[in-house]
Amino acid sequence: MTVEVSGAADAIKSLRQVGRELSGAPMEQAMRECTLLVLRDARKNVTVNTGQLRASIMADVRAGDNVVTGVVGSNVVHAPCIELGTRPHWPPIEPILRWVHLKLRPGRKQEKAVAFLVARKIAREGTAPRPYLQPAFDANQDAIEDKIGKVVSEIVARGNE
Repeated sequence: MTVEVSGAADAIKSLRQVGRELSGAPMEQAMRECTLLVLRDARKNVTVNTGQLRASIMADVRAGDNVVTGVVGSNVVHAPCIELGTRPHWPPIEPILRWVHLKLRPGRKQEKAVAFLVARKIAREGTAPRPYLQPAFDANQDAIEDKIGKVVSEIVARGNE
């Protein structure tokens, strides 16, 4: 029995080209648009005290090794604590003093006492999560899937021509 395969070389060449394009400029552009959707909603969702966290939320698209990755997040230390909440712990007092001064305004004499009470409550109960990134992704998931799916379909269709 003999089997003869024709067109395999062309098919392999076409598949390699599709693979390269799936991590190329059209996919990068689609990913950039998707990350901007999530970025917009994350900035709307985040709780604001000083505005530092909201201002720190950024989007980035990285391409390499046949992979395109979109990232939306923040580099400030307290960002995960806001998104996920915390277990009970003794927090640093300075940020709490600043928060008490800005939000509660109890008067200079009471600020330290109020800050201590807030810290003690966090030490007993932790902090509740106030998600802003996950809801932003969830709200845009269908649009992201549509956008990426459309680009993949266009790339595959070009590869089949």
